Amino acid sequence: MDKLLYFYKGRIALFALLKAFGIGSGDRVLIPGYTCMEVPLTVKYVGAILEYADIDTASYNSPLKQYQNSFLRMEEHGTEKQLVAVIIQHTYGNPNRDTQAITAWAKEKGLIVIEDCAHVNGVSIDGNPAGSFGDAAFYSTHWSKPFTTGYGGIAQINNPKYAGIMVAMEKAANKPGFRETATLAMRLAAHQFLLQPKLYRLATNAHWALAKMGINVGSSTVQDLNGEMPRNYFKGMSQMQKKLLDKRGAQMDKVNDYRRWLAKEYSRLLTERGLPAFSSEEGAVLIRYPIRVKDKATCLRHAKLAKVEMGNWFDHPLYPAGNCSDDLFWDDERCPNAISAAQEVITLPVQSGIGYREINNIIDFISDFALTGQPLEQKSFEEVPCPQDDLTAPPRVKQVIVWDRLKWSK
Repeated sequence: MDKLLYFYKGRIALFALLKAFGIGSGDRVLIPGYTCMEVPLTVKYVGAILEYADIDTASYNSPLKQYQNSFLRMEEHGTEKQLVAVIIQHTYGNPNRDTQAITAWAKEKGLIVIEDCAHVNGVSIDGNPAGSFGDAAFYSTHWSKPFTTGYGGIAQINNPKYAGIMVAMEKAANKPGFRETATLAMRLAAHQFLLQPKLYRLATNAHWALAKMGINVGSSTVQDLNGEMPRNYFKGMSQMQKKLLDKRGAQMDKVNDYRRWLAKEYSRLLTERGLPAFSSEEGAVLIRYPIRVKDKATCLRHAKLAKVEMGNWFDHPLYPAGNCSDDLFWDDERCPNAISAAQEVITLPVQSGIGYREINNIIDFISDFALTGQPLEQKSFEEVPCPQDDLTAPPRVKQVIVWDRLKWSK
């Protein structure tokens, strides 16, 4: 693996890369039209203009054809010469099978290629690690990722031409203060405690209650949600985060094995019940398991009542874009597949706290309601016997919490 640089969040790692590549005002960057809002926001922060590639309806990744379609549309408007970079995403942890082809196409046009590896760790495409195809890649160790440091971002430089400036940018980044680092450590401890299926609803309700009170508990600030660059944005990774990254990184193979097993079980149970299963690429390590439902809003509402964990990720193609999608050059008509996915896809949990009982509860709920649109039967989803074949599952991984053994750096 080439040079790695460490930042406070994944979006800041992307910001550093865009700056290092000299991308700024008047430039255009082509990104997937089904992504976290922070990706287009970061492009906006450097002054560039966004272009979007629609997705494939099965993989939720943007294939080569959609990048080409977006480029043709730019040619029709005479803006293709402003395009300087493309970003390739591996959505939900499912490797983009067209990564090599997209990279070759972009290089023929003299474009910079950045891989968005925020959803993937430890996976390969055609025998090569995800993140190794383009000029650079960035990763995230956010709360929702297979192993987390709360916040955290890593930039990977594959093109040695830009290594020097990236090293300088990492050194120039502000370091989180003691109070900020201590707060993050406490949140990490709370996260570990609440990351249990039986506490999922408590954690979710607490999250939204605090958000309504104006207390930021998510990764996006009020400024982010309004499309504004937050103050003191450009920060590096604290020593606490780096040490925790080393400890949890050592568990990556076990974590990935367990997540693969969970995804396989979801697929097996869905198929056995005649329901469509998600078909991921070989070796994929999913951060959520996506499926489509007829009535997403009603499904999620009834899941909450039944205390069944499932997510709405993404409820907008630029999740959670809210009121700032217009500022991000978004146009519904250019990405109809992404719009459809946002309206229909729910996601199932694949973290290490999920076991055979939870999987069956979730699939029971989906069988009874989500894919039929029928009212939920009055039945309990609490007690499901664990059959003997659960013993074939990889051991669950209890991730290390760093507390008083680590020194926080200012």
